[in-house]
Amino acid sequence: MVATGKCPSCGNVAQRVNVDTVEIRTSKIGGPVWDGLSYKCPSCNTILSVSIDPAALKTVIVKEILERLGR
Repeated sequence: MVATGKCPSCGNVAQRVNVDTVEIRTSKIGGPVWDGLSYKCPSCNTILSVSIDPAALKTVIVKEILERLGR
């Protein structure tokens, strides 16, 4: 069964979403910046959600671990 939901903007049932990359920042000047993903309605292009890109986050974590291990 495919999970579906209605877009809050156009009301169409979305059985898929379009994904774009975005930059996620905190409101603090000079604060951290993350690679992110925005999930958009395929009918009207309304942003339904935004999240940190899990693949990019994994890469950052592995890099930091290796640096701390001196590799």
